[in-house]
Amino acid sequence: MLLAALFVGTIASAGSALAADDEFVVIKAGRIIPVAGEEIENGTIVVRNGKIEAVGKNVEIPRGAKRIDASDMTVMPGLVNVRTRGGLDSYRRAGTNGQLTAAQEIYEHDDMFEDLREGGFTTAALYTLGSGISGRASAVRPIVGSADEIVVEESAYTCISFTRPANEKNAIRGAFKQAQAEIDKIEKARKAWEEQQKKAAEEAKKKAAEEGDKGGDPKKQPEKNPEPKSRAEETPKNGDDKGKDDAKKEPEEFVPPKINPAVEPLVDLLREDDDARSLVEISRAEGVLHFEDLLDDYDAEIAHDYIVANTDSASRFFGQTDVFLVAEQLGEAKATVALMPNLNSVPYTNERVHIPLELQRAGCSIVFYPASDSEQGYRDFLGRIGMLVRWGFPRDAALAAVTSNAAAMLGLEERLGTIEAERDANLIFLDGDPFAPFTQIKKVMIEGKVVAEPETKP
Repeated sequence: MLLAALFVGTIASAGSALAADDEFVVIKAGRIIPVAGEEIENGTIVVRNGKIEAVGKNVEIPRGAKRIDASDMTVMPGLVNVRTRGGLDSYRRAGTNGQLTAAQEIYEHDDMFEDLREGGFTTAALYTLGSGISGRASAVRPIVGSADEIVVEESAYTCISFTRPANEKNAIRGAFKQAQAEIDKIEKARKAWEEQQKKAAEEAKKKAAEEGDKGGDPKKQPEKNPEPKSRAEETPKNGDDKGKDDAKKEPEEFVPPKINPAVEPLVDLLREDDDARSLVEISRAEGVLHFEDLLDDYDAEIAHDYIVANTDSASRFFGQTDVFLVAEQLGEAKATVALMPNLNSVPYTNERVHIPLELQRAGCSIVFYPASDSEQGYRDFLGRIGMLVRWGFPRDAALAAVTSNAAAMLGLEERLGTIEAERDANLIFLDGDPFAPFTQIKKVMIEGKVVAEPETKP
């Protein structure tokens, strides 16, 4: 049944000439890792106008389609990087800057994205750098093009830095209080408007009743066979019957006062808007405890995921952190946690701890992001995750951590992260299993177009 479910999609023009505005690409793959279901040996992916049309072992192939022979390759969804500066400058912001987005910093050239493409990343979230509420991350496709062509989602999540709770907690609490004050301001204005509407309706009703009483005076009898009026007499003069016209008008809609742009993303979070999400950066367990304490001030379910800076300057692979101490609390909350693909050590000891595995076992959804924003960091990404897999991290969870879970963190799970019908044809072609040693990326496809063919590295 599961395999049959992969034969999704119908090729409307299969067996017929291509429509002038349709562009088909057919990929014959030795192995397909859809992430959404079972892996397929010797399968086919049909792409139509940049979207996946069908995937499976026996799908119809439209005549005239461009073909890609990947019969000796493994094809999987493109990698999603949830946090990168991708070549942007190191300008840091302090305070509350929710009005700013990373998309505003994009310089329209391809150098900043070339390393991402060649590392297999087909989507990346550029984040705003700073402390407190530094702004909003923007999801981009790392291609050559204008800013409009590059940006997938201008507001993917609100960036909240909480790596130093002692310094940042009061500032962030103050920002949320400002956002609540904006909501209270709107509610106060709405109540005043509703009272005004109610008062106006009562006055109109009273006036109509008074006019009805006058019209019903029995002493006033209508004229018998009145003389017909001229057209000029029948047409009311300017201002005539103004009160009647006003009475017939529908009530005006409430126009809320403008929200302070700096806290608008926090207003959306407090209102529990469907598209609102935040990513809270922490480095230690205390960050989780302090942020959850801050949220206790509000009844709203504030949408937030965590990103752990699980490294330090002394050792990039065995950095010290105690985030494992809150694994049970995060698991009970079904939290999504983004981490670097590192092993760590217990603070002030040489005892190693597999924090991604601890969190995954507790019930968290895991997302991995590169340990460094560099060509080397992107190139080593899958290999480092493969090492964690060999040390016990579940392979399926590792695949989701760089595809579907990462897409969901950006609110793009309906477009990215799996190989199934209606998803963007963002794919990577590898010469082996993604987590096997020495596996290399051979092609990178974004929305049906091959955008990179990395050279084999020694």
